[in-house]
Order: sequence, then C-alpha cells, then structure tokens
Amino acid sequence: MNGSSLNGMVRFTRACEGGGACVEAGKLELVAMRDSKSPDGPYLTFDLTEWDVFVRAVKAGEFDFS
Repeated sequence: MNGSSLNGMVRFTRACEGGGACVEAGKLELVAMRDSKSPDGPYLTFDLTEWDVFVRAVKAGEFDFS
C-alpha cells in the first residue's frame, strides 16, 4: 500500500492482482471511498465516527466470512 497527496488529500492505493476489486480511500473532512479502476465514478462517504466503527469491525474480524 502506498500513500500520495492529491490536492491536499492523502490517497492510499493497493495494487490489485489480476484486475480484482480495489478501492481507494482518502481522508478529507469525511472519508471518501471509490473503486480505483473508476476514479471518475461514484464514491461513498463516511463521517469519522462511521469510519472508525468500520475500521474497528474489520480489525476485529467481523467481516471475515471464510
């Protein structure tokens, strides 16, 4: 994963293997997430509390459906 700055926005991307599903997330006043293969497409936004709850849930394995 690498980080870069784009117009004051910190942008993190992760290389996708075989064109798989990838997302980009940037922290603005909100956290915005989009499909990295469609940078002009739609995006989701989360306030910082929502993002924190989501990140904690991921770390706790709540979305591990394997």
